[in-house]
Amino acid sequence: RAFGVGNKEQTNKNIRVAYTFSVSLGIILSVIGILITPWLLKIAGAHADYYGEALTYLRIYLAGIMFTVIYNSGAGIVRAVGDSTSPFIILFITCILNIILDLLFVAVFKFGIAGAAFATVFSQFLSVVLITRTIAKKSSSHCIDFKEMMNEGKEIVKNVANIGTAAGMQSALVGFSNIFVIRYINMFETAAV
Repeated sequence: RAFGVGNKEQTNKNIRVAYTFSVSLGIILSVIGILITPWLLKIAGAHADYYGEALTYLRIYLAGIMFTVIYNSGAGIVRAVGDSTSPFIILFITCILNIILDLLFVAVFKFGIAGAAFATVFSQFLSVVLITRTIAKKSSSHCIDFKEMMNEGKEIVKNVANIGTAAGMQSALVGFSNIFVIRYINMFETAAV
């Protein structure tokens, strides 16, 4: 809205606060994800013979979930200021990188399941670096300011939360429901899973 009315100062403040909030939320979700990984695997019905690998993969993946949160927020910010191309290009590049790193880490370096997880997390990290650079160029400002968020950003965070909660809950419910789909898959023998 601030961008639409041409208020550059308010636009930059909104960007900093929203982006800082996404960093904070991403870190919190990563920590929660790491802590509840055993519970998620129990709900999913993971077999004992691959439980250890599943635990490794999911913990690494959920440690990197912060990068997904930050990228998605950053991509929303960039789209909100009129650039839908940059987020697409960044996502395309990092998806290709993820595939290449999967092959490199798993097939060449033999890192196994951890290699696949690290490939994903590294690709997500790169997406954050690229989207952060894009935001910094567009706003001619730094992107993160925890002090500003805590002191002056309560209303902005409230607006971001009001707008994003529905989409976030929808995404979380789809992800959570996939655990039950995986539970059905886990009813097969290990080789089939």
